[in-house]
Amino acid sequence: MQLVDHPFVKFDQLKPIYNFTYPLFRTISNEFYNYLDFNKLAQSKQIPQARTISLYLHIPFCETICSFCPFQKGAYKYIKQIESYMSALTTEIRNKGNFIRSLKGPIRSIYIGGGTPSLLSADNIRHIGKVLYAEFELSSLAEFTLESEPKSVTRDKLYAAREIGVNRISFGVQSFIERFRSLFNLTSTREQIKNTVDWSQEIIGHVGFDLLYGTHSQQAEELLYDLKQASFTLKPSTSMQSTIWLSPRNCISLTHKKD
Repeated sequence: MQLVDHPFVKFDQLKPIYNFTYPLFRTISNEFYNYLDFNKLAQSKQIPQARTISLYLHIPFCETICSFCPFQKGAYKYIKQIESYMSALTTEIRNKGNFIRSLKGPIRSIYIGGGTPSLLSADNIRHIGKVLYAEFELSSLAEFTLESEPKSVTRDKLYAAREIGVNRISFGVQSFIERFRSLFNLTSTREQIKNTVDWSQEIIGHVGFDLLYGTHSQQAEELLYDLKQASFTLKPSTSMQSTIWLSPRNCISLTHKKD
């Protein structure tokens, strides 16, 4: 964040990152959260009907931790951790089922993010699908995304994802340039990235991955290289588009003089 109006002080303060569709950190007390009865909320006459509904499921485990990631995550150590979390996630889905159904809107999208959802086993993935289809009416579902990490993607997991209706795989490449991959602690290999793309396109169909740009010291040639590598790796059959959000006082806008 820039609070000092000076061209040589581009970012003089670091502020927390907030995503208001996802609780990065616990911001309410345990007492309040336990008191929040979603079954009672479902019976409230003040709950408006939703035009559409999106469901987000979070898997907070990672094999390695990316240095730039602000989201809730932790290093995966034991299979028992995932099994315990799966039990809690199942309970959470069922506890909120009545409330979500009371919104009466069609569920149009489901996103399983993280963390690293591809650390789940094929059976874990099937179990999530079984619970979701038991709790919700999903005939209007248009997008079902499973976020992944190339090191933990297997064909068996992708087949399990397809069985439950997943039609999009998303993962973070971030950069193909070694100095940035080292800086960000990105440890998947080119072969693992290529396998993930090839298998996902074959089994699932739609594939997307993230690229970071505007990194400190990044040159225009490096960004162009990443874009070319992304295009070569994905071999897109449709155009790839991204909205670039610029604040009035960021480092990009400072490079352009006002008329």
